[in-house]
This record gives sequence, C-alpha cells and structure tokens, in this order.
Amino acid sequence: MKKLTKEQTEELTQLALLSDEDIDTSDIPEQTNWENAVVGRFYLKHKSKISTDISSDESNEFHRRLAEHLADPSSGIPWEHVRAALLKEQQLIR
Repeated sequence: MKKLTKEQTEELTQLALLSDEDIDTSDIPEQTNWENAVVGRFYLKHKSKISTDISSDESNEFHRRLAEHLADPSSGIPWEHVRAALLKEQQLIR
C-alpha cells in the first residue's frame, strides 16, 4: 500500500472530524442488495514468524502470565510493556 501524501492525510483527518449528518452522500446510490457480497475479499492477514531461543522455564513463565492476563486483563504486565520488550529483542536479533 502506498504511503499517503501530506494533503491526503490532512483531508482524511478533516473527514474524520465530520459527523455522519454533515457528510453528503446524496450522489452515492444506497446498496440494498448484498446477495453477491463476499466477506473478507480484500482482507489479507499478515503473519510474521519470529523464532528465538528461550528456555523451557521462560516459555512456561510466558504462558503462565498469558493465561493470567487472559483470565483477568487488569493483572500482570501491561501489554505495551511486553510489546516494547519483544520489539526491542526482535531488533537485536536481526
């Protein structure tokens, strides 16, 4: 996907600030027949695999903390801290 120009970014920002009532859609025909619609046609899930050597103790601790967080998202380390640490390690590995 191409990067947006500064003008395009500014235009999208201004459009995002408009309320639904302020957007003129009178020149766009309403779509009422969704019979041939395809769900996810333009969606492409990007997967990246990162492998690191961690001990079984570290792996077990990671899974324990993940299970704890899934059970109670307010517990454990905030995701932003975990993500920052993972990205830092990923950049060091490359």
